[in-house]
Amino acid sequence: MLKITAHEIKVISQYIYSISGIVLDHSKAYLIKTRLGSLIKKEGCSSYSEFYQRAKADVSKSLERKITDAITTNETLFFRDTSPFELLQHKIIPDLIDRRTGRSSGILPI
Repeated sequence: MLKITAHEIKVISQYIYSISGIVLDHSKAYLIKTRLGSLIKKEGCSSYSEFYQRAKADVSKSLERKITDAITTNETLFFRDTSPFELLQHKIIPDLIDRRTGRSSGILPI
């Protein structure tokens, strides 16, 4: 695995924050190394600094998207769990519809 300096961690963390809003402090260096290591090799870079420079120079922003994809946790449990959707369908939406029925005063509660 490629070595990363404290300065590179700081620079890359700031870059990740600027493109994604994700805050990675020095304690998350392992995350940067593990998630970006294979991407750095795939891009043919010999250091994190070179990788950062290449990402900054990429006008197409494709490398920026790859970095964001690599650094984020892809959580799909929400979409596999049917409970929130059943709650919406059978409780929340019907309750909202009932509360929005017409009143003799003409005022509809929200």
